[in-house]
Amino acid sequence: MWGKCLKGLDKTTIPKQFVKLWAGDTDSIKLINIGINAVFRFSKESQNYYLRITHEKLRPLKSVTKAIDFQSHLFDEGVPVCEPVVSLNEMYVEPLKKEQHFYLGHVCAEIPGIPISLRLENPNIYYNWGQSLGKLHKASQNYIPPEVFHFDNWQDSMTEMAGYAVKDTDLLPHYDRLYEWVSNLPQAENQYGLIHGDHRDANVVHEGPKVGIIDFDSPNYHWYMMDIMRPFLEISLTPQDTWQHKFEKYIKGYRSIHPIDPDLLRQGDRFIQLKALDIYLWAKNKWASDEIPGGGNKGEWMTMLGKIINSKTPLFII
Repeated sequence: MWGKCLKGLDKTTIPKQFVKLWAGDTDSIKLINIGINAVFRFSKESQNYYLRITHEKLRPLKSVTKAIDFQSHLFDEGVPVCEPVVSLNEMYVEPLKKEQHFYLGHVCAEIPGIPISLRLENPNIYYNWGQSLGKLHKASQNYIPPEVFHFDNWQDSMTEMAGYAVKDTDLLPHYDRLYEWVSNLPQAENQYGLIHGDHRDANVVHEGPKVGIIDFDSPNYHWYMMDIMRPFLEISLTPQDTWQHKFEKYIKGYRSIHPIDPDLLRQGDRFIQLKALDIYLWAKNKWASDEIPGGGNKGEWMTMLGKIINSKTPLFII
């Protein structure tokens, strides 16, 4: 369903209709990518903005709105995240019906910079990255969602995974193992809360050593360690000595803002395995395209995730 809903999106008329609602320059619209969202950049009065279009069948209006509410709170708390912008109608999310399709659009101001990469060697970037994430988690502690919003938690995620895992005899034992582990973790107030939910390098930008976090599609209640470990999932199978120093700087930066329970940190590889299992089952059951969101071969991606899930040796030595 994910690929089909946005596949037929008119990439000219519909973005222009949305951009007009934010009084932007329609001649400046440029497609950035199409995955779970269709993302376009446009300008207005020498400032760049990002328009994100999704389909109501993919993300209902309330789902998009609650994520923006959390993002707005973080921005107001001084966390380096992109600022949500209201339309001319004073709305964060605008609906647009086109034939049988019901699209939702929202806009954020651009954070200057380029996507971050774990290939970078400047240690200050990783320290500042950790600080940015620490600020996000610290600010999430004082966020009180309006009563109309319900954010999923780790149990909702495990329930969804269970529906897929029971059909897969190879993965079911790993699901059972990880469920038993995560269900016994303590939920200390400063270790558990509302997280970004998709905190990976593609959703982080930097300008020099300054680091910002973007794309708030999946906030949910989980252990902060899930956000902390997510950027290192893809490289966890590579030699640790090639990235250990970067990880240490990242953790040091995070700890300068927000605490990490040392025991949870030592279990970082299990958080990676849990995330890998979640992504694997989602992609296998919900993503039909041979190309994964953001680009890349789905088969190779699934093979990599399978190796992480099945790994019997520690992915991290902390």
